[in-house]
Amino acid sequence: IGSGLGMLSYTLYSRGWDTVSLELSKPAAEWARKVFKLPVDTSLIEDYRLGGDQFKFNCVVMVEVIEHFYNIQHALKSIKKILKRGGMLFGTTPNIDSEHWKISKQDIYDPTDHIVLFNKESLKKILEDNGFKDVDVKFFGGGSKNDSNLMYSAIRK
Repeated sequence: IGSGLGMLSYTLYSRGWDTVSLELSKPAAEWARKVFKLPVDTSLIEDYRLGGDQFKFNCVVMVEVIEHFYNIQHALKSIKKILKRGGMLFGTTPNIDSEHWKISKQDIYDPTDHIVLFNKESLKKILEDNGFKDVDVKFFGGGSKNDSNLMYSAIRK
């Protein structure tokens, strides 16, 4: 969800995963379709429709997306509907308690874009309040080049 130009989707696809991407930006979606030959839907997660249980997902990935939802509860309920039983939601979001956030928030924080901000406790609570079980919240870091490898390793598990 929020696949942007499709680089993570393509990485997962090239490593043998079946992927479907959701991206609201029509130019970004078109680029991912053209360059990476990826299936990209431009629906909101709340409007996304599958063709039955056989099309549910083992894993839903949202990298730096959840903080942009206007109605997080509605979005999380929609995500629950597309996850298989025992499926995993994997995501990243800025941690407002991190040193990275405290140092850089003036450069990256746009209150019209970052609708809800989280720390570890508030993220865990909103996920659990919306039916997610076994919630494990970890902080990866501040955008280091190793974060992509850490994310891939976590998703693969």
